[in-house]
Amino acid sequence: MEAEQVIYNSLNMNNIINNILQIDTDLFLMLNGMHNDASDLFAVACSNRFFWIPFYFFLLRKLYQQFKSKVYVPIISCVLLIVCSDQSSRLIKNSFERLRPCHNNTIKNLVHLYNNDCGGSYGFVSSHAANCAGIATFIILIFGYKNKAVFWSVIVYTFLVSYSRIMLGRHYPLDIIGGWLVGILSGLIILQIQKLWMSKLNGLY
Repeated sequence: MEAEQVIYNSLNMNNIINNILQIDTDLFLMLNGMHNDASDLFAVACSNRFFWIPFYFFLLRKLYQQFKSKVYVPIISCVLLIVCSDQSSRLIKNSFERLRPCHNNTIKNLVHLYNNDCGGSYGFVSSHAANCAGIATFIILIFGYKNKAVFWSVIVYTFLVSYSRIMLGRHYPLDIIGGWLVGILSGLIILQIQKLWMSKLNGLY
């Protein structure tokens, strides 16, 4: 009876996972299918880091106002954060080996791609989503929720970049959500490291 129960539980769990993946696929096809020439160009722009240079300068200015001569601390922290979230997401990709929608033979003929650019084989989790969510978490916790300009700018930045990955056929919604979780965790870890660093610097002056 115990063996039968284990088998039943295993089959039930597999059914749950398959249902979740099917919902994920259906949602992806719906969102990816809502496109036109203008939205394609906008999605390509949002996925390009150079498009966001003015936004990065905006954050740099806010960081300087907050940290003054020690602005190099959050800048280095941001670099470490990107490395942490990016490498973590790549490790997860190679561990789960979930094919990108544009590489999935079952649906790839239904996937809308821009210039037939599909990217690497695996998509879970999204590195773009992880990096953006990491930066958003880090910045929001530094400035707090009262700075509305900073708060909403990083939220919009994260959403647009993440959604563009679905529009371009690179990622399922679950890839994005998984990337956000990786990014949030990375942001929390790097923030704690920065706090320790700042406390030591303050002790030197």
